[in-house]
Amino acid sequence: MAAAASPLAAAQSLIMRSVPCNLCGSTASTQVYGSRLPDLGDRDVQEIFACTSSAYGECGPIVRCDACGFMYQNPQPDPAWILFAYEDVIDTRYDEER
Repeated sequence: MAAAASPLAAAQSLIMRSVPCNLCGSTASTQVYGSRLPDLGDRDVQEIFACTSSAYGECGPIVRCDACGFMYQNPQPDPAWILFAYEDVIDTRYDEER
């Protein structure tokens, strides 16, 4: 049985997807804070997902749901892409410090 192709094999840049509100399911939202990651798609996957990444705490646009007021990041990285990215990362700085 062939293994499923990694999303990283198809695209090295970050795969983002729009999501509905996790609280009420509405797709209507208003941006509250702009993205702190304007160039994340151009950054090396190893740098983004390493334990010692300088991208820690940075996030995409934060929106407020127009229906219920819940605030969340939208768009969000695709969960399958994140899983494969974390599985494939080799953090040499972390290994050196260990």
